[in-house]
Amino acid sequence: MFDTLVIAATLNELEEKIAGARIQKIVQPSPTEIVISLYDNHRVKSLLISAHPSLARIHLTSHRYKQENNPPNFCMLMRKHLEGAVLTRIQQPSWERIIILTFFRGQEEYQLVAEIMGRHSNIILLNKEEKILGAVKHVTSEMSRFRTVVPGKSYFPPPTPQKYFPDEVDRETFKNQMLSCRENQKPWEKSLISVLQGISPMVATELVHRARENYSSNTKEFVELLWDELQEVVGCYHRGIFTPCLYLTEKGNQVYSALELSTYRSQPCKRYSFVSEMLDHYYQNKYRQDNLKQKKENLQALLKKELKRVYTKEKRQKEEWEKAQHADTYRLYGELILSQMDQVPSGAQKVRLPNLYDTHYTPVEINLDPRLPPPANAERYFNKYRRAQKSKDQIKIQMERTREEAIYLESVLYSLEKAGLKELEEIFEELNKTGYISSSPQKNKSKKRQPQQKSEPMAYTSSKGYQILVGKNNTQNDEVTFRKANREDTWLHAQKIPGSHVIIKEAPYPPPHETLLEAAALAAYHSKNWELPNVTVDYTQVKHVKRAPGGKPGMVFYKNFKSVTVTPDSNPAEAQLTTEAKSS
Repeated sequence: MFDTLVIAATLNELEEKIAGARIQKIVQPSPTEIVISLYDNHRVKSLLISAHPSLARIHLTSHRYKQENNPPNFCMLMRKHLEGAVLTRIQQPSWERIIILTFFRGQEEYQLVAEIMGRHSNIILLNKEEKILGAVKHVTSEMSRFRTVVPGKSYFPPPTPQKYFPDEVDRETFKNQMLSCRENQKPWEKSLISVLQGISPMVATELVHRARENYSSNTKEFVELLWDELQEVVGCYHRGIFTPCLYLTEKGNQVYSALELSTYRSQPCKRYSFVSEMLDHYYQNKYRQDNLKQKKENLQALLKKELKRVYTKEKRQKEEWEKAQHADTYRLYGELILSQMDQVPSGAQKVRLPNLYDTHYTPVEINLDPRLPPPANAERYFNKYRRAQKSKDQIKIQMERTREEAIYLESVLYSLEKAGLKELEEIFEELNKTGYISSSPQKNKSKKRQPQQKSEPMAYTSSKGYQILVGKNNTQNDEVTFRKANREDTWLHAQKIPGSHVIIKEAPYPPPHETLLEAAALAAYHSKNWELPNVTVDYTQVKHVKRAPGGKPGMVFYKNFKSVTVTPDSNPAEAQLTTEAKSS
């Protein structure tokens, strides 16, 4: 998206806002990013230059970046040569994704070259002879046979493909090249990219979309329309007429452009007065989303590992439980030996005795210890019975605890799927308290000094006017059930699956049928089975809901409940999402 048109729009803005400004401070917050603070007209503006493989860009930023304790070598080199220097010129080679910033410090001239080229992006510092002083990424001859980027070498721009510049190609050449590509069955978008320099996939798609709006069926006519649309874009490029726009696509992704895009005409659009404001908003949001995604993935990996451990433990306990089922058999063996000792020969290793408790007296083969007399062999089996019976009771308790732990971890894993940043912090804190993750004392101390503002559960208003509260994670489930709800309120939860606690506030019990169905649809939607056509939801009064033993957040047991089957719905009937719930 950060194509030549966005660079041109950025250059216009930089010339207006920071040309003539003096460098005050330089920091390198990450290996691929440089932030330069420039002072002009009693104001400080921050210029961000990034050579990130997928987020490379240059623009003014309002975000505050901090320098790590040990600045990288390139940052120190920049400070040595550029601190106090004045920005005198900003250039973009024609239709290139390059911006060159020229600085003067006393009599010395320096150039800072920002090459915005995907994974080949780089930030390079040159002296007045265009010798390389340093770069964010050094490129040796072993790494590239096209050019090297190492200190002491002369700077050469990246090699450019043999294409036509959009403002230099004539109509006939353009038409012939495009028709030639079309004869080779190449799509129009790819044809534009292969023929013209500086045309990004987004711009190519936009040109084709604009041309198609007036297209009949003639191929030559379509090429003429493409030419006309290209001239419109070229005119905007040269006249500096840009309209920074940020679009929200049908898939929920954000897309930005220096021009209005007819491709996304039907999608929500936010227009910006300044391209840097748009870029700052987009990339800060993207960083937050990427950070959130990474944290989620880390927690999901942890929870899945813990669940795997619990499932293995549960399987082992079930096997032990099956073995413990032989307790009654041991008792039977002991009783048969005692009741028929005269038929048990001394020194025998095994004996077959009729089962006196079976109507058919079916013989039973019993292993014996030949060193022991019959009474001692019987006592040996009675001891086995007592041990197995005791083990059976213990295993049953352990199995219940293990199942509860599995249910708890499954509930946290479900909550994680839809968690925002605040909810993610709450889940992290919850897992820390329950012992599944640990934080260093220093981090804990820092959190105490700067407590995070807790997120609030979702609040709806039913069609009958009753408030419905929905917890978004285990911490919020505890909040809505045991703090925000009254004893007489209605409590709902999807049956036997992880999900949200839902409360109908201040309604009689049972609540009006419409309200019950609306709340149940919300409980079904905010559950693990939200994609199924039908989900069973249990409901009862809050006074019948108790915390489960063990104290894990969100874990409860309940009684005196009824059930209703509904279709999951995030906005059932007339129930509308209102302001977030406030503490009662």
